[in-house]
Amino acid sequence: MPLSLALCLTAALAAFAEEAPSTFDRDRAAIAAYWAELEKKAPEGDFAKLTGAQVFDPAFMATLKTDDQRYFFDFMARQKMKPKVDAGTASTDAEREFQNLFSASRAKGGNGANQAMTDNPSVRELLWNASMGGPAGEAQRKRILDGYAEAKKAKADLTLKDYLKGLTGEALTKALAGDKVKEKGEDEKPPKEERRKPAEGKAAPSEQAKAAAGSDTLASVGFDGSQAYGVFGDRHVYKDKAGNQFSFSISSRRMPDGSLEDVVHVVNINNRAAPQGATFSLRSDLDKLAAGVTVTVGGVPLTVAVKANGDDHAVSLAGPGGPLVNAKGEGPMSLSQAYAYRAARVFSYGRVVEIGGKEYYVSPETYTQTEGPKEGQRSVGYGQFSYWPKDQLDGLFAQRAGRDETNPQTMDFRQLDLKGSKFGSVRDMRPDFLATVIRREGAQDVALPRASMGQDAKGQWWDAVLRDGKYVIEKGQPPAVGQTPDSATPPGQVRTDGWPQLGTYSPDGPTASRLNGLLTTPRVKIYEATGATEFDKKFIIMFDKDFKSIVHPQFLGQGTGEFTSVVGLEVLGGKIVAARSNVGVSYMDAAASGFRDGRPELKAAGSWKPEDGFQSVSDPAALKHALALSGYSDADSETILKRLLEQAQAAAATSFSVSGPKAGSKLGVAAAFNQAGGGSSVVKLWPELGQPESGSAGTPPAGTGFALDASAAAAVLHEKFQPTLQVGDKAVEFVKGDAEALQGAAVYKGKGGEVYVVFTIRAGADGPVRRYNVRAWDFEKNGIPKTVRTTQVSVAAEPKSGELKVEPRYSGKDGSIVVLSGSQVVGTPLSWTAD
Repeated sequence: MPLSLALCLTAALAAFAEEAPSTFDRDRAAIAAYWAELEKKAPEGDFAKLTGAQVFDPAFMATLKTDDQRYFFDFMARQKMKPKVDAGTASTDAEREFQNLFSASRAKGGNGANQAMTDNPSVRELLWNASMGGPAGEAQRKRILDGYAEAKKAKADLTLKDYLKGLTGEALTKALAGDKVKEKGEDEKPPKEERRKPAEGKAAPSEQAKAAAGSDTLASVGFDGSQAYGVFGDRHVYKDKAGNQFSFSISSRRMPDGSLEDVVHVVNINNRAAPQGATFSLRSDLDKLAAGVTVTVGGVPLTVAVKANGDDHAVSLAGPGGPLVNAKGEGPMSLSQAYAYRAARVFSYGRVVEIGGKEYYVSPETYTQTEGPKEGQRSVGYGQFSYWPKDQLDGLFAQRAGRDETNPQTMDFRQLDLKGSKFGSVRDMRPDFLATVIRREGAQDVALPRASMGQDAKGQWWDAVLRDGKYVIEKGQPPAVGQTPDSATPPGQVRTDGWPQLGTYSPDGPTASRLNGLLTTPRVKIYEATGATEFDKKFIIMFDKDFKSIVHPQFLGQGTGEFTSVVGLEVLGGKIVAARSNVGVSYMDAAASGFRDGRPELKAAGSWKPEDGFQSVSDPAALKHALALSGYSDADSETILKRLLEQAQAAAATSFSVSGPKAGSKLGVAAAFNQAGGGSSVVKLWPELGQPESGSAGTPPAGTGFALDASAAAAVLHEKFQPTLQVGDKAVEFVKGDAEALQGAAVYKGKGGEVYVVFTIRAGADGPVRRYNVRAWDFEKNGIPKTVRTTQVSVAAEPKSGELKVEPRYSGKDGSIVVLSGSQVVGTPLSWTAD
């Protein structure tokens, strides 16, 4: 019986021990255990039947230091990676270089397969396949050498080692799978058809049938498959251990109501000639994505999860072979990173067209959507061109003084400087125009003869028109109402009252017309979809007669994790839209609503829950409604409202916020008043009228502070602020602050909306550093500021319980949290600017 590979490896590693670094000794047992498990997985004990992804598990490789990886690869190169190529059969220098990869695995010059795999993790699977012998191994070896020969034409002194070191992206895929993909730099200029002056006339209907040409249609009309889906080696293309390969990207699609909806699109590209995808809405599917959704794509089950993580969303993908990782062994990008990456790839792709005298970058992208009646629904795939303003992307990504050109594969979205751009945040990075030009019907891609791109800033409509097998840009007309993506989506008809018609959405529906009759805000109108069955899809709210400025009614209260859908709408006092959901009622101030970061946004005016009463209600009509829901009598409600008005006038308040429990509770109803200049006061309104105290809603009066309990302080046992902390019985997640610092402060948020500031206090020059926390009520009420500054607090000696207090302080819209000893400020762990 042959000696176990794990035992062979242990013996081999022991022989290397005198050369190995100290970290290697610690990893030796882990490597041996890993190989023992791998040996069990090998079908019939034959390692040649293992995939490269199984052998080089990225998660395990990531645990090894570089030197340890080299020993690991050296063992494989000597024991298992021995291609069936004899010295006498090598007839070219390239073949001899290939042989040396395996015969000189520990050469001093670093020419062996082990060094190649250390230099570029992306080639591990490539070399593993080439080492297996047989027709498959020979084909893999030929693709490597063919690619190497092609690369040497441009650089005669290139070595095979250097070729492998730089092998990524399209070239890697070509060497690995033999796909017909374009090399980097090829076709950098757009086809002449896309640059030429728009011609008059319309495409003949026969062109649609002529363009339907199976799997080649995408390429025939200007789609580049490596751009639309990516290739393994790109940051957004992932594999599991079973070898299943998926592309993950952000796309935008035009909805029948005229709005742009961002979507997550995952595509099974195991068979690149027939990619199949699944799409999830970032408007309506986030709740179910947070719990994780399993969908079968191209016959392969895939679990997709998108979960809130501080001010971002973490993404995870898992197939039959476990979590998916890219060629570098990295998991999926965060949602914000994916938004920025999408725009950077469009810039890097570099194809330019002219629309109305202005230059745009154009790039292909895809999405799917469910269509048809409920009993016969099916997923239909679409291909579209997205058009991005060239000046905006150049300003963000192009090389300029002191800055290199952005590389999408290595960029960090947090390093982007969006000042001066049209994008308020990375999640506002969207194309100006979209033209849906491909509809996949069965196994065929059908090119549509004409697709509406949308309307420019001057009101001109534009179309993408199929001519001579390519799409050109022509002036268009507003499309017909209610059309689906295969025949131009954007609505454009204007009603006699000046408001746009939105496909199946109309302000004249039976419920919408009643609600609009109650609204006294001229800039807002409620639309109703006649055919919608789900209530929260049935209504939209439009601002300023602009079909691009719409939102769906939603529940805006605290602790909405259990929220599923809006089930009713009311209009109160001419401007408050009350949305009833399965968890309570949310009040939205239509008159005060507007835009935030370039997007329309409903302004919260408080909420009510049956178990909690009402919170942060900031409008009299909404308060009267909430009091009735909480069981207060009409007489008691009138008393509370009268006291509210009187106290607001006495305080010269610019705004107020009222919170209270259900009727009959021992807790009272209290109002907080904000005054010009940043002052604030709190007054108890019920059951008896209290005296005004300085402070704000939900917090003790300013000046008293919050006592810190030293016995509850936690010693700092880690090197940085962790992504998740336990604060009392609450699990909270990191939002912002100095995450890498040992001493300082950070802001955390719980699922129920609770916000905590966690900070360190050092006692004495050489004393212990301990972590404390304080609940940041104002952050919960007003939102966490975009800009915070953090630092450590130092005190003379270890504080006793109750000796120190924390107090919020304000200067206009700016503020800080200070630590007090008596009345003296001893430190400011966190301060902020209200941007």
